[in-house]
Amino acid sequence: SRFLILDEPTARLEGAAIRRLFGRLDELRERGVSLLYISHHLDEIYEVCDTVTVLRDGRLVGDAAVAELPKAQLIESMVGEGREAAGTPARTAAPRANGRPAPAEGEALRVERLAIDGWCEDVSFAVRPGELVGLAGLAGSGKQQVAEAIAGLCKPQAGRVLVGDRAVPMGDPKVAIDHGVGFVPQDRRAEGFAPNLSIEENMTLTVMDRLGRFGLVSPARRERAARELMGSLEVVAAGPRQLVAELSGGNQQKVVVGRALTTQPKVMVVVSPTAGVDVASKEALFGTLTSLPDVGVLVVSDELDELGHCDRVLVMFDGRLTNEFETWDEHELVAAMEGVER
Repeated sequence: SRFLILDEPTARLEGAAIRRLFGRLDELRERGVSLLYISHHLDEIYEVCDTVTVLRDGRLVGDAAVAELPKAQLIESMVGEGREAAGTPARTAAPRANGRPAPAEGEALRVERLAIDGWCEDVSFAVRPGELVGLAGLAGSGKQQVAEAIAGLCKPQAGRVLVGDRAVPMGDPKVAIDHGVGFVPQDRRAEGFAPNLSIEENMTLTVMDRLGRFGLVSPARRERAARELMGSLEVVAAGPRQLVAELSGGNQQKVVVGRALTTQPKVMVVVSPTAGVDVASKEALFGTLTSLPDVGVLVVSDELDELGHCDRVLVMFDGRLTNEFETWDEHELVAAMEGVER
């Protein structure tokens, strides 16, 4: 091949593997192979690429030689000027002005000095009941691994997670659920639901033991629980027995959120919760997340629209928490995620 396309190639790689990849790319370039390198990581663009092209909202907005383009100017191209004129505010404020009550006292979630080999180190933060906290960062920042550790999907080398005042034994998703953690994964199709099961079966998978006695599930209780969630989440479907595979992307995501809520969690960890869903479903999903006064919500994302719903945003870069924002403009938030001082 004389032409190679790489789309976010370092998303799941750690330092040593990234260096090996870059070395291999240098070898390919020396052999005359042209590379199209697609990435949000500015450091990678400056190390790998000769020229950079910026697309925003489906349009070409910049094209320049990397050596002649300061990082601050590249971020400016990515975020854009004149967004106020297009109806998008440049500054995103904590959304308490819309009448939501202040978070309750105490802590729904506390993460203390979390360390996951190759991904993050000394990560500590807290989320109050009724608070939406964004955990922002680009692919490879460690934010995904922090989310998975809280949900019991990976076991950290150090640190601990507390829900309320109870420490959660690490590395077991069932134990995390039992301690009050609800989890919405990033890839709903691969990790979020069983496509060949019905809506009611998917929504109640984690609470089967509560729907009957002696190991038997009551069909009536399962259907009733599913109908209540479908109503509150505004799931558009023929009924609770419809297969999830037959639903639109937005309604599939509502089913995934509904399953997490079925356990009556104290903490919701949601990863890119509105990726690939329509505008109406986005509003409905965040309407649900912002209407949980006793639940702390951690929104793990690099999407500015999602982070705009949060009361605070914590930024991770290169495995560490580097910034905390209660108000921000898009330029400084993107710069923080890129590890660029402004």
